[in-house]
Amino acid sequence: MKRLLDTARRRPRDVAIVGLSCLLILLLCCTMIVRITYPFDLEWMEGAMVDHVHQVLEGKRLYGPPSLRFVPFIYPPVFTWLASSIALVLGPGYLALRLVSVAATAATMACIYCFVRREGAGWVESLMATGLYAGCYPLSGYYYDVGRVDASSVCFMLWAAFAVRFGRSVGSAMGAAALLIVAYHTKQTSILLALPLGAYLWWVERRRAFWFWGAWIALGLGTSVALDTVHQGWFGYYTHRVVGGHAIAWDQLLAVLRGEIVIPFALALGVACFPYLSRSAIGRKHARLYYALLTIGLLVIAGLGRIHTGGWINVLMPIHAGVAVVTGWGLFAAREHNESNPLILRFIYLLLGVQLIMMIWDPRPAIPTQADRQAGHAWLNHVRSIHGDVWTTHRGHLTFLAGKKRHAHMMAIQDVMRSTADFRGAKSRLAMEVNEALASDQFARMLMDNDDFWFMPSVQQHMVRDGDHWFSQPDVFWPRAGARLRPEIGYVPKR
Repeated sequence: MKRLLDTARRRPRDVAIVGLSCLLILLLCCTMIVRITYPFDLEWMEGAMVDHVHQVLEGKRLYGPPSLRFVPFIYPPVFTWLASSIALVLGPGYLALRLVSVAATAATMACIYCFVRREGAGWVESLMATGLYAGCYPLSGYYYDVGRVDASSVCFMLWAAFAVRFGRSVGSAMGAAALLIVAYHTKQTSILLALPLGAYLWWVERRRAFWFWGAWIALGLGTSVALDTVHQGWFGYYTHRVVGGHAIAWDQLLAVLRGEIVIPFALALGVACFPYLSRSAIGRKHARLYYALLTIGLLVIAGLGRIHTGGWINVLMPIHAGVAVVTGWGLFAAREHNESNPLILRFIYLLLGVQLIMMIWDPRPAIPTQADRQAGHAWLNHVRSIHGDVWTTHRGHLTFLAGKKRHAHMMAIQDVMRSTADFRGAKSRLAMEVNEALASDQFARMLMDNDDFWFMPSVQQHMVRDGDHWFSQPDVFWPRAGARLRPEIGYVPKR
């Protein structure tokens, strides 16, 4: 204790930075621990991912013709497979998916620490970078532990980048390519990171670059063709053609860059720029080139995801990880080359201290309450008491928990119908099935989170609003991540 106090007196700035970083990491860990066992949706599409796991465990193909019963999301299958492997032991449910995301977030934070440490920095800079990423939790919409693909794709991407930077063998280059393909089969935009990583290898070590590109092309083509063959063309339809048929809001790009990346991280980015302002060698060889390419790659991935129509702030997680890494590297550079200039060093510590303080969040809005649980169980009992089939358009898994049949999620239907792409008449077949079900009064009740539904005109033609009050309080059962929606709009057949 005496030695610790002596260190604190000699290096109070380090103690302050470490304390703030540990606080952010502790906040993140406590929030995820409390949320992981919540028995309802933390985010409005999370329950549909549980349905994807059910599809795998029942031995059915994940990708096939869209139907009223099930429409897959536009994501590749790796996350669903990982969650399904855990669900074999724990049973299908939210926990299996969230465990995958929590483990991926932990691995991402470990990678950020290792990145800064391997570059030559000490544990203070490495821990600060890790804490900075933990502090981005609210800026990602509280998605680090949600049962969706984002945390896993960031994890695979970052470890691939680590292998490229610090690996020295042909095997490390091929391993990085394999990780990128796994990331790509988790979320498609991850594949774009191959361009800056491959360019870096081509510049510094062409032998490894040849093996990297060869493995990347072979694995990417081989796995994609295999998946498309197994699913009779439906894999490529959902994961490429449907996505490619969606609109891109290019006019929002500058607003996203300014409001969601530059302004929230202005102080950290100032520190990250320090190595580029110094003429001295910093870190390992080619560090400036590598981190410039890595940051550009992660920024492009996050930006394209954000301006894709329907994109939310969870897609910014890759650039959050990138900012954390380059900021840790920037602090290392500042300490290495400004020990004789304490004024600049104090200024840099001040910037980081203010940045970390600004990122401290109140965890209460992210944590479901006991009232949320009670409202959820009351909602299930209400649905359970209905005689006949019930379609909860935005929360299909909740209907299954109430003992009813599963049905397709609104967002998956919307993705298919709003895309300009079609395959084997998928759109017309799906439209016909939904319209026939509504016209024939197949559903005793339809429940929606809002009226943003592709087939809303058909719903209003054959059904009318019910008079039920699905929630007794206005502030319960709202998702703690993503869009603020809850299943409270009911419709019953006119007849």
